[in-house]
Amino acid sequence: GAGGAGRVVADRCVRNPLPSGVSTINIPKLNGGTVTAPQSTQNTVISSVDPSTSYLSSGITTIAGSNVISLQLIQQSTAGAGFDQIVLADLSADLARNVDRQVLSGTGTAGQVLGLLNVPGIQQVPYVQATPSVTGAGGLYAKVNQAISLVASTRFLPPDAIVMRPERWSAIAASFDSTGRPLVSPSGNAFNQVADASSGVAAQGIVGSMAGLPVWVDSNLPLNGSSQDPILVCRFADLYTWESDVTLATFDQPFANSLGVLVRAHQYLSAIMSRYPASIAVIQGTGTAPPVW
Repeated sequence: GAGGAGRVVADRCVRNPLPSGVSTINIPKLNGGTVTAPQSTQNTVISSVDPSTSYLSSGITTIAGSNVISLQLIQQSTAGAGFDQIVLADLSADLARNVDRQVLSGTGTAGQVLGLLNVPGIQQVPYVQATPSVTGAGGLYAKVNQAISLVASTRFLPPDAIVMRPERWSAIAASFDSTGRPLVSPSGNAFNQVADASSGVAAQGIVGSMAGLPVWVDSNLPLNGSSQDPILVCRFADLYTWESDVTLATFDQPFANSLGVLVRAHQYLSAIMSRYPASIAVIQGTGTAPPVW
């Protein structure tokens, strides 16, 4: 197959097995917490405020695909694996890509889950430099730290990862300081570096660290009109998914009169990204225009 982007963001979330026989997933949400206060004098009534609770729910999304291939291609294939196995592996890889896209950009309608980028109330960090720069006032490094500060000061817990498209990371790694030294060191510490690439080169997965957080790259992050790409600074420990196993199957009866075989893959997904909107910060704007090499 042609291959495709994997499920980097989906794998950062808290993954749970999807129970069988359910049509929705519900989790509790604390709308207003308990309250403590100093006791005015000894042996007087202390503060007592009951918490306000509700729940969040998500439907179950079905992600599926199929191909019809000829029986001759399966039976006469000289490949090490049967051609049906090759097609099933390709379908399985595409399922992974679409799970990731749902977790990122699902609309919450038309059978889709609500992806993290569409959660109301997430932290928005505008990055609008006319001449984008990694360093300096208003540069990308400052925006990453601004996003970290927003999550920490509103969720009261730190983010745990940065995610960006691989071309964005490559552009950062190709940036230099005023004396021509790279701002990203491939290993260890370097003078005035803003990040390191010590995790190695990857098209998808972990590539290094920046501002004290691991950096992951994921090509499923959307392009806004092919001109801007979001950079995520998130506490993924607050984002939840429930997934069934991937089911792979072949059927030859429906196409017996044409010697065809239906190859099918499907999976069920539920996701709740909205328990703590403050845990999601998105850096985006004209500063994330496509890199110029």
